Amino acid sequence: VVMTYSILASVSINSIYRYLSNKKHKYGYYFLIFSTFIILVSSYPLVTGGYIQSVYSITKSGGYIIPKTYYEIEEYFVDNLPPGKRFLKIPKSEGYISTLHAWNYYGANITPFIFSQHSNISSNHIKNSSYTLVDTLYRKAARNEFDKEFEMLLRMFNVKYLLLDGYIENERFDAIVPTFINQLLQNGSFRPVKSFDKLYLIEYIDNSLPEHIKAY
Repeated sequence: VVMTYSILASVSINSIYRYLSNKKHKYGYYFLIFSTFIILVSSYPLVTGGYIQSVYSITKSGGYIIPKTYYEIEEYFVDNLPPGKRFLKIPKSEGYISTLHAWNYYGANITPFIFSQHSNISSNHIKNSSYTLVDTLYRKAARNEFDKEFEMLLRMFNVKYLLLDGYIENERFDAIVPTFINQLLQNGSFRPVKSFDKLYLIEYIDNSLPEHIKAY
């Protein structure tokens, strides 16, 4: 429909321009200026994004300010996440995250960009040979099943820390963080390390290892 009207409008403008130019040349130029003005005025909401905002109820934003706590965690990992180890970010991302009530963001998962220097698991979105295992890990976390199988999967992926993101509203995780932490700490293999506002860092202690290796 839009294409049809565009063609019709261009043909009509061209016909009127030719007609007026034959009468008096300057009339054709006046008509072109008038037509251009009308087109620009009518398309202004499209150019500025106002039309999209009104149709989809999108709030205006001058950009997003990522909470500095993400970068504080990143700095902590610089000194405390050994080479070869990684952290597990909970809840999982299906390629996007929602923090509308925390810092008004809804979009692509930013974790891989902020923590690009540190090995991590934040999603089972990419399907590869480990997809099923990662999916099981996240499914058990969602059910608060912090059992031997859960620990086995953490060891398999060399996970040293669990990063609980209380900003994230996916699966309403922001509302259940306290309960999640209480359930997790009932397993003696986990201990709270630090909290950065709504980010909670939990260390996994591999009790299957000899004492002289645990410190690593």
